[in-house]
Amino acid sequence: MSVGILGYGVYIPKYRIKKEDISKVWGGGAAGIKEKSVLGFDEDVTTMAVEAALNAITHAGIDASEIGALYVSSVSSPFINKSIAVIIAEVLEISEGASVADFGGSTKSTTTALQACADFVASGRGNYALVIGADAQVGIPGDPLEHSLGAGAAACLVGKDNIIAELEDSYFSSTSFTGTWRSDGDQFVSRYDDPRYERFAGYPKIIVDAVKGLFKKTGKTGSEFDYAAFTQPDAKAPVTAVKKLGIKSEKMPSSIVSPVCGDTGSSSVLIELAAVLDQAKPGERIIMASYGSGAGSDAFSLLVSDNVDKKRGQVTTVQSYIENKDYIDYYTYEKTIGILKVKGLPEPMSSIIAQPSAERNKDSELKLKAQECTNCGSLNFPRRHYCIDCKGQDFKDVPLPRRGNIITFNFQYVVAVSPEQAPIPVCTAKMEEAKGEYGGNVSSMITDCSTDDVKVGGRVELVFRRCGKELGLVRYGYKFRPVKE
Repeated sequence: MSVGILGYGVYIPKYRIKKEDISKVWGGGAAGIKEKSVLGFDEDVTTMAVEAALNAITHAGIDASEIGALYVSSVSSPFINKSIAVIIAEVLEISEGASVADFGGSTKSTTTALQACADFVASGRGNYALVIGADAQVGIPGDPLEHSLGAGAAACLVGKDNIIAELEDSYFSSTSFTGTWRSDGDQFVSRYDDPRYERFAGYPKIIVDAVKGLFKKTGKTGSEFDYAAFTQPDAKAPVTAVKKLGIKSEKMPSSIVSPVCGDTGSSSVLIELAAVLDQAKPGERIIMASYGSGAGSDAFSLLVSDNVDKKRGQVTTVQSYIENKDYIDYYTYEKTIGILKVKGLPEPMSSIIAQPSAERNKDSELKLKAQECTNCGSLNFPRRHYCIDCKGQDFKDVPLPRRGNIITFNFQYVVAVSPEQAPIPVCTAKMEEAKGEYGGNVSSMITDCSTDDVKVGGRVELVFRRCGKELGLVRYGYKFRPVKE
């Protein structure tokens, strides 16, 4: 039985900064990049990866507990010596016996992780494996990379049953050529400032050589592929590579994401693949190729199956994420990435999640487990010793509903956690289908909205976000986000 992709999902932050807003300060630009995606104040690669993974799992139509392997690729993790894959596995409630690992070193590591997922499933060690690519790299202020480096995440569920695209074959090409890099201790990505060097030995050569290697291995030619999904460092390079390879790719531009989101790093190739699968038809063939400076390129041939139409409309499309956007100015952008900072304050303790209380409350704070009273059915969250409605003491753990309606709200004007800005909306929402007079009432901050968006009765959903730091350790929890119908 063939191994392939049975579900996919992406996440692109809603915030964008336009090329001209950066150019007003520094001038310059990046080839074909009109604007780029930017993390929100409470987002990072971990939160993006969780959202993309949830979308992929929903699209695949399986339970996360069935996943036997989780491999996460990123070159902009908030940690050097700590696994974000394990955090993600706990949030998703992937089995403790699963193979969980972080992949890094280059943006090409996403396809290395994809092949590891395929090998895991093909070997019979498990039925399903999940690969996630997520990045939010930052360029030096004034450098062309500041125009191009964006933020995003994408995930693919790999298995043998009900696949929408078969992984037909692959080819791997490794090289130490280095055009961009980030050294230990550096916040910003550096580059070798010689376009001729890049054209001669970089992306245009390496990614073409990898795809040609796949052609030779499989006996196929560029004319046999309907779509090309390549890593996109800018909007020009992938178009040039597609032409060199003789791939017509007439049904979709070879560069659809980078002009409006920038280079999303480790997620770039999977976001582009998702954009293809959003519209591909059964029997069509896709050539996918990743690129990582200082690493090389991996190429894959995929054949779209009949199941792609059966699952159509069951996942938020790439185009929907592209169109859902709010623009920010350059000063807000600099605050978000940490260039503009206030004088250091003592690290605040948060009631949302902290160490070591985070370990004690992991089930409720990360996995959203609520307590259902066995006496009256009231839904208690967070965990309590006595039922909020009947004062009973016997409970069973159940999943907390993710959506609800606002019953009251306020605005918080004192902000202890940088770089969030006041006023911050805080609300209490009655979660869907929750029993009890007070049961199912959950309070939290609201993110990704303005004060005008907050209204009693408004629908909100819980999303995984950053909730400050403690001793340099990022604290994660959940906040509400308005639901757009």
